[in-house]
Amino acid sequence: MACVHIHHTSAVTIVTSLAPLPLSAFDCMFVSQIPLLFVPSASRVAETLACPSLQSFHPFAGELTYLSSSGTIAIIFPENGAGVTFIEAKTDIDLKGLLDEEEHDTEALRLLVPDIRRDVLPALVMAAQVTQAVGGLVVGLALHHTLVDGHGLFHFLTTWTAAATAERPGSSNPNPLPRHDRNLVWFDSDEEFNRMVLRHFTPNLPWPKNSIAPSFNKTFVFTAKALQHLKRRHIASTNPGEQLVSSTFVAIASHGWVSFTRASGSSANDRPVFIVFLVDCRPALMSLPVDQVYAGNCIVFCKVGLNGSELRVPDGLARALSTLTDAVKKAKADPL
Repeated sequence: MACVHIHHTSAVTIVTSLAPLPLSAFDCMFVSQIPLLFVPSASRVAETLACPSLQSFHPFAGELTYLSSSGTIAIIFPENGAGVTFIEAKTDIDLKGLLDEEEHDTEALRLLVPDIRRDVLPALVMAAQVTQAVGGLVVGLALHHTLVDGHGLFHFLTTWTAAATAERPGSSNPNPLPRHDRNLVWFDSDEEFNRMVLRHFTPNLPWPKNSIAPSFNKTFVFTAKALQHLKRRHIASTNPGEQLVSSTFVAIASHGWVSFTRASGSSANDRPVFIVFLVDCRPALMSLPVDQVYAGNCIVFCKVGLNGSELRVPDGLARALSTLTDAVKKAKADPL
């Protein structure tokens, strides 16, 4: 059984004192997310976490806290100074073997990231772990989803990567400063709406833990060549007058929707098969350049369904493409 030995834990100070950061309704919907990032060395990681360009991501150093007086959640910064927990560890896990597996070993991957889950709030919103594995160095980043969505996450990762690969400390960073002000996505009566969202997703606050449905992780690789071939197939499957040219997202999502439906077997029970995706609301709610730098959550769920029989027929792919294309257009025009 794979194991990880932690040999040093420290805190990288980010800020000294800041006002609490209230969360928006978009933030209140989410739970933790665990990405991975690869960088040169453990000492360099700790050094870059404290670099000036990352000071602008100060909410990452706070704690997710339940405010009983208002029934809401906010990111609170400790009075003695906020910092990000930094863990150094070693493991006998073969990194190449782990990543090359057709089905990822979820339990082994979890050992490479710090565990910031808590049965009761307050809880850390971020921690980093550097693990020396067989065949490489892994940087595991645990980040609470109430803090950022994918757009904000990659803004942070690109800023951190630029700092980690800079030739010398203090080098200029081309990434723009992030915006964390939740007033950018604030609506009338939003505080009551936030409480309603919290009651729906986490009814037992300050105990945030909910049961998680079993799932498995598998990576499917699409090369540029395979993607172009897939799009040509899509064009050929549509009516000549439509000239439907799908986006990369629609092309892959439609292909997966149809493939999984057909692989599920008999259509005796012709029930709807749904596909759920996330829509970025920034273009609808914000103007340039704010929509490019807002780091908080600003996404909504979009759910689309077709009967299984509609997806299993020969022109099922064309139906999936048309349905998803229309759904994406409508979501972009009015995501809320």
